[in-house]
Amino acid sequence: MLWFKDGDRNTKFFHAQVNGRRKRLKLSRIQNSLGNWIEEDHLIAEETISFYKDQFTESVVPKDFDILNHVPSMVDRDQHERLTVLPSNEKLKRAVMGLNEDSAGGPDGFTGAFYQTCWEIIEEDVVQMVKAFFCGQRLPKSVTHTNLILLPKKKEVMTFADMRPISLSNFVNKIFSRVIHERLVELPPNIISEEQTGFMKGRSIVENVLLTQEIITDIRLRTKAGPNIVIKLDMEKAYDRLSWLFLTKIVRKMGFPEAFIGLIFDLIGNNWYSVLINGQPNGFLKSSRGFKQGDPLSPTLFILAAEALSWGLNSLHTNLYFCGFGMPKWSPKINHLSYADDTIIFCSSDETSLRLVMEVLQAYESSSGQLANKTKSATYMHHLTDNEVINKVERITGIQRQGFPMTYLGCPIFYARRKGDYYQGLITKVMDKLQSWKGKLLSVGGRAVLIANVLQSIPIHMLSVVNPPNYVINKLHNIFANFLWSSNVGGSTRYWASWTNLCMLFDEGGIGFRSLYDISKALFYKLWWNFRTKPTLWSAFICQKYCKKLNAVIVPWKCGSRVWRKMLEFRDLIEHQIYWKLRMGSAQFWFDNWTEMGALYFQVPTEFGIDEDIHNVNDLVENGMWNVDKSFESLPEDLANHIVQNIRPPTESSQLDTPFWMLETRGHFTVKSAWNYLRRRDNPKLAYKMIWVKGLPFKISFFLWKVWKAKLPLDDLLRKIGYSMPSKCWCCADPKEESLVHLFFTSNAARSVWSYFLRRAGIALDGLSLHQAITKCWTTPVVPRLKPVLQALPACIVWELWKRRNSLKYGEAVSVSRVIYQVSSTLQALVQMKKPRLHVPHKWLDLLTMMEQYTPRMKYDKVLWEFPSRGWIKVNTDGACRGNPGRSSIGFCIRDEAGDLIYAEGREISEGTNNESEVVAIVEALRMCKIFNYGWIWLQTDSLLLKNIIEESWKPPWYITEHVEEMLRLKEQSNIKVTHIFREGNTLADHLANYALDEGNTECHGTHYELKSFVADSKFVIFGQITAVIVGTLVSKAVLEQRDIELGRQKIHSIVLSNDVWARLKELERNSKCSNTLICGLQWPVFSLARFLQSIRGQGDIIGTHNRQHGGIHVIQGVVHVNGNLQSICSHCCLMQACSLGPIRKDSMGICIGTISWTTMEDSREGAACHCWARSSREKARYIFSNGQSN
Repeated sequence: MLWFKDGDRNTKFFHAQVNGRRKRLKLSRIQNSLGNWIEEDHLIAEETISFYKDQFTESVVPKDFDILNHVPSMVDRDQHERLTVLPSNEKLKRAVMGLNEDSAGGPDGFTGAFYQTCWEIIEEDVVQMVKAFFCGQRLPKSVTHTNLILLPKKKEVMTFADMRPISLSNFVNKIFSRVIHERLVELPPNIISEEQTGFMKGRSIVENVLLTQEIITDIRLRTKAGPNIVIKLDMEKAYDRLSWLFLTKIVRKMGFPEAFIGLIFDLIGNNWYSVLINGQPNGFLKSSRGFKQGDPLSPTLFILAAEALSWGLNSLHTNLYFCGFGMPKWSPKINHLSYADDTIIFCSSDETSLRLVMEVLQAYESSSGQLANKTKSATYMHHLTDNEVINKVERITGIQRQGFPMTYLGCPIFYARRKGDYYQGLITKVMDKLQSWKGKLLSVGGRAVLIANVLQSIPIHMLSVVNPPNYVINKLHNIFANFLWSSNVGGSTRYWASWTNLCMLFDEGGIGFRSLYDISKALFYKLWWNFRTKPTLWSAFICQKYCKKLNAVIVPWKCGSRVWRKMLEFRDLIEHQIYWKLRMGSAQFWFDNWTEMGALYFQVPTEFGIDEDIHNVNDLVENGMWNVDKSFESLPEDLANHIVQNIRPPTESSQLDTPFWMLETRGHFTVKSAWNYLRRRDNPKLAYKMIWVKGLPFKISFFLWKVWKAKLPLDDLLRKIGYSMPSKCWCCADPKEESLVHLFFTSNAARSVWSYFLRRAGIALDGLSLHQAITKCWTTPVVPRLKPVLQALPACIVWELWKRRNSLKYGEAVSVSRVIYQVSSTLQALVQMKKPRLHVPHKWLDLLTMMEQYTPRMKYDKVLWEFPSRGWIKVNTDGACRGNPGRSSIGFCIRDEAGDLIYAEGREISEGTNNESEVVAIVEALRMCKIFNYGWIWLQTDSLLLKNIIEESWKPPWYITEHVEEMLRLKEQSNIKVTHIFREGNTLADHLANYALDEGNTECHGTHYELKSFVADSKFVIFGQITAVIVGTLVSKAVLEQRDIELGRQKIHSIVLSNDVWARLKELERNSKCSNTLICGLQWPVFSLARFLQSIRGQGDIIGTHNRQHGGIHVIQGVVHVNGNLQSICSHCCLMQACSLGPIRKDSMGICIGTISWTTMEDSREGAACHCWARSSREKARYIFSNGQSN
């Protein structure tokens, strides 16, 4: 069952089975410091301890810190308190939940899963420990003790330098690091140089690669001092060698408070290590330098220390003797880029400039403990550079020259023409991954999962920054397709469908793969989005290099990198989807899409001309309003009218205009939305959608897909593609030709199987073809619970018939009964997976019967309109929308602490979406409260989205941000409590909104009497506290059974009910328009109410209810008066298992009384009541189910 549920799916279980138990590194021999091989375990352990003791011990304490003179103070005093304040319980919980629960445990053995699962139990202890640490208490060795696991860097390990030590810290120790890390990342990004992009929020590794490629594209541009050179640095043991003293000095120089520096030092200066050798811990070492690799805080501390190198190199720009890399005239000055310990330096080959660079590097090494590994570092120059210059560069730097392409952060960097060989590393990486799965005996479903979730993700990083030749992408597609259709890695096989067709969605006839061409385009969409909306060093460089005095929206292609050319290809399509929401009006008037119509530059006719005096949108605003005269002077009449009438002018705020990605609800760019926008698509078809059954193994559904599209190696299909051969059907005793229809439908075996299952399901086979029989299973009307079973039935049948055919072909006899048994087993497993607590029978007929008769356990939510507290008023709001978007309306009502109506309104608004109508309803209600001068407001809405938006726990959709901002401004002006209520408790506002749409006018009411008259005309009764209920129609039966509802014999009506009728009986008596109208929801004694009902006899059909419980039976007594002949008292409860109607009699007062009893699934359920209403025999009856005061 576990494999049926999680196998062949993108689950942890499946990937664990595919990867298997990874081979643990067995350190059987190693070279010692003298170069001699040692093999004894105790000698290996001693050598390991000695090696890492030397590596973690600082031999020379740095004394010269002149390089820090270039580092400015970046942290102000306002940020000091936020860095050192005691963490709250909520932030500690966020830190714990933000760590990986599956990471390996430390010496204490507790993983993140324990802390996250048991947080409520251990929270207090952890909080006290963290707060004690922030108050200066030193962490004990049992907390800071760390295991080091050695991971090989190479396939062949010879020395300890060939292995990377990864720290396995105690999870509780990671909590301290995580808290400090989160405080550091909350600081403004400008404390870190723009040249550093590693581990900084809002910066990306992609920017470094793109910027490096742009700079190296111009490597041929000579400077006055000589050719350009690039130095790629490799820092030796970067994390392990960094000096703690240097770190404390640089963070102090940057302005961090002493208390915070002490917290950092207490974390990094109290580390004790044991080295795991062949699974056994050895030694107990204390470090005096370096950071733990694998600790959440280590990357952040490293880039803080690396700021010294960045500021040192940037200071060279002010040195008159320094000549930098030759770049275009308007480009910003850049002489280095860094991503953690990957640093690349751009310089000219001028001897003085080179020496200045090396002086900065040597100063950084001597003060920080870092050391550049010059054997792994490299210099790069244009291929036409003179040998004399090359020798000079190698002599000064001590670093050898290498040729392009240069691999930087996993991507090839080059300046010449693209070559497929540059991307051979990517193809090799994919092939190596395939080789690791060789021999796993993967099904086609497993291979499809691995292609979609593993193989297709490998090229993503490279496709984000480069535009590889079509040859490379086609090669990858061929590798993917070959792996799908045959598990033989590197072999050849027949492709039964093109990769292009496989990349369609499931309901379009594909199997959900994604074309790398489409992914590449979507990633370039992202590049353009980042270029236009994010002020990064890369976007500034691109803009100044290519755009100069022109706007990026209209700049033509002349020359430049392939990335820039590709971005321009998609520019027009992307710009139409970037909407600039007006704030202060900083958007470019002619070139930004702030009207949702595209850039005005392309909307204005050529002969009209462009007013060059208007640059930004706020240039057309005067005193907070549109300058109408200037608008009509600068724009055609239709555009000017649209702007003046439909677009709100910018506000006088200091916030820049905000870009939104219109294809995503929240307005943030996502590659998925871009891919869905540009991908090749086809019309969805019901057949393709029904093939894929949720819960059924992929291989079975995929086989039905191949049957449906005739993509199988059967004799008749093979002949069509040119394979002539004798044909024999292996499934029949009489030799016949093998064909798809014969094998799966017309043969005796197939007919027997189809007949067994379909006839028991009430489906006739006569006159149907194979495709028609499959479609019949999908479209036959059945109860909803049975639909997935019948949907999966054709796939299971053809799958088992195919297995039988293959077994018979290779000599194994399989009977038809065995096929029927296997199909039943698969269907049983499918139902069992969906209903794990049920006992699912194996026989097909029993399974059908069980699924038809099964009644699921219902869960109930109590829906109760509550009175506001004394001094508060309560506001209920709702929005309605006919279509999304479509005609829209709003409704809201305001009540006081007694439930009396103060004001209610419903009106139609402009066309929009349901979310827009909901937020407009809240805004209008809060405006009305402001007019009434109410300060204590309980706001209740049935939109959970709006409730979360008001509480600022959810970001609003981009198209309602304007209304949301106004709503939040109104919220700040009063004391507002916001809660969510189901629509059943928000009925008055709901009705007002819908009535406004139905009638097309505005309704405003200030008293209950006005409201009663209004709704009575609409066949509604509303009093004070409002609750909605389920209302159905009975069809010629006294009792509507559960089966009737499942077969669609239930019709829903609209009705609004009050559960405080008792409080308003006097008003009820005066309301003569309530005849023939049901009122329910009574709270107080029905027998007291009965006497009152006698006084208004003849005004309508009214029922009061009361219930009492006897064991498992709920007894309902109804007080009923009917104008006309009493036919029956009808009732239904959606929980009903057994229902009976007692005799109808008259009491001493002449009142008809009927008793209805039923047994519910939960006999102990309190307050269950069924409100009954009887009408004459010519009319239909209604039923209402209520739970006390809820519905």
